[in-house]
Amino acid sequence: AVPFRVNSYTVGIHQAVPGPPRQDRVWRITREEENMFKNLKLAAKIGVGFGLLIIIAVTLGGISVYFMTDVKAKATRLAKAYVPEVGVANNVERYSWDTMYNIRGYGLSENKDMLAAGQNALKTVGEKLAEADKLGKEQDLPKLVEAAAGAKEAADKYAGLVEQTVATITENDAVKETLNQKAADYMAQCADYLAGQDKSMTADIDSAAPADKLKERVHKIVVANEIVDLGNASRIAVWKAQALRDPALIREADKNFPEIEKKLDALKAITTQEENLQQIEKCRAAGEAYRAAMNELATNMETLASLSSERGKAAEAVLEKAQSTAKLGMDNVDTLSDESAKSLAMASLVMTIGLCVAVIIGILLAIFITKGITGPIGRVIEQLLEGANQVSSASGQVAQSSQSMAEGASEQASSLEETSASLEEMASMTKQNADNANQA
Repeated sequence: AVPFRVNSYTVGIHQAVPGPPRQDRVWRITREEENMFKNLKLAAKIGVGFGLLIIIAVTLGGISVYFMTDVKAKATRLAKAYVPEVGVANNVERYSWDTMYNIRGYGLSENKDMLAAGQNALKTVGEKLAEADKLGKEQDLPKLVEAAAGAKEAADKYAGLVEQTVATITENDAVKETLNQKAADYMAQCADYLAGQDKSMTADIDSAAPADKLKERVHKIVVANEIVDLGNASRIAVWKAQALRDPALIREADKNFPEIEKKLDALKAITTQEENLQQIEKCRAAGEAYRAAMNELATNMETLASLSSERGKAAEAVLEKAQSTAKLGMDNVDTLSDESAKSLAMASLVMTIGLCVAVIIGILLAIFITKGITGPIGRVIEQLLEGANQVSSASGQVAQSSQSMAEGASEQASSLEETSASLEEMASMTKQNADNANQA
């Protein structure tokens, strides 16, 4: 029997395609190596395909993580830095307005409750500025730190001005008390003087005093009333100045006192009674004290006006810092929000484009790999069909050989039967020969 080739497989039969065994062995190894190479090539195709898809997925994931990390960092910056910056700046501005409202109200009305409310609001401003300074240092916001320092300086100045305002208003209370006392003394002395003159006038009339004496008495009464009128005009000017917050009215009313002095001197020159002379001097002293208190009140009012102006400037400095900080924070919020939106939009665009590319590459790889798989499989099927045909042909040859062998076996059996019959005849003849030999 010689080896029979069937697609690199060997089948031992009696009749086969001729070929030297050495050549058949070399051919079979070459086909096995070729199939192994094709299998490796197919595996490489599948590996490259899935590898490319994995690379695309990892790339898309990496890009998404990058953009999401950037968005997260910006969102964290917004949450921990810029939004609190806007909040603390708004709080500073809010309590600054509250402070200004109450302190200004106290300056106008001298209401102690408004003073307490303003001082509490000012204290809160200081606390919020401390929070702003701490936030700026923790979150690396140099402009917030700078603004907080400037606002604190202005707030401290404002606090000093408030203390001066309180001291001036307290001093004014004492001045107003002095004004009331001296005005009362002034009017009391003038009233006593007029009462004495009225009494003397009645006595002169009753005693039928000469006309010159009566004219002098009337003149004294007229001058005394003019002195009273000038005092009342000064008091009215003081009240009006306080109501209108206009110390210029007091300065204008100060011009009445030289006139009062002249009239008192004139009245003194025609007064002879010691009691009346003392009343004139007491009225002069009360007028001078009232004038000094009035001018002190005017000075205090001018001081309060100056303090109010300076307080306004200091408060405006605090508000300007707070507003600029809030605006800066809002600008930063808007900028980071826009950047975050752009990052998200870019991430969405990259993901969309990447997914489209991945789908296209996946389809191409699927087609390529499918062809790479179906091609070899088709060739294997063709080879299997070819081998099956060869096996079928070999099977027919084997069946034909088997039939020939069966026919040969039958003929050999007939020959054996004939041989057996011949042997039996030969045995019978031998036996007969033996008998004949015995008989012989």
